[in-house]
Amino acid sequence: MRREAGEAIGAVGIAVLAVVAFLGLSAFGLYSMGDRPSPESPPPTWPPDRYAESPTCASIAARMPALPPLITRAEAVAQAPDPASTRVVTSCSWYEYGKPANTVYLYLSNSLVPGSGAGESTAKTNFALAPGENVEPIPGLATAAAFYDEQGYPEQCWIKLYQGNVYAQLYVNGDPDKATCRAAVKKLAVAVTEALN
Repeated sequence: MRREAGEAIGAVGIAVLAVVAFLGLSAFGLYSMGDRPSPESPPPTWPPDRYAESPTCASIAARMPALPPLITRAEAVAQAPDPASTRVVTSCSWYEYGKPANTVYLYLSNSLVPGSGAGESTAKTNFALAPGENVEPIPGLATAAAFYDEQGYPEQCWIKLYQGNVYAQLYVNGDPDKATCRAAVKKLAVAVTEALN
């Protein structure tokens, strides 16, 4: 009888050990799974480029009826400073003898990989690196905008701005009065941003 009881106790002990071992292995497996590195997170994405094309010279002029006649209009594909984007440069010049000339250069940067944000990044970099001195920010105009002066051109007023993936340089030339010159180039900048919208 004692032998049978001992065998029964032994069998129960073996069963208990087997259950404990199973639970231990299961817990180790769960712990190990938790320790495994998760797959790499996908890179962050930005919205698509805001603009697929630049405004035309005509769409800018439509917002400034007092502009002189359009004398030059050009569009060209240019090398982008960022290899992750492309760039198209559009230029417009309005001029009439005896009046100040108005000129706009638009640099449209499009991301080669949609959602990479390279287009806007390029426009922002161009805005920051544009040549000029005495930069004076213009609040509320475009994403960012500023007056800046070019040395050696006392009768010119310049504005640089960027909005989305478009960077622009604008200037009025031939007005010796700085106040009216600045007012004119700011009107031109407003017309550009309205044409972009």
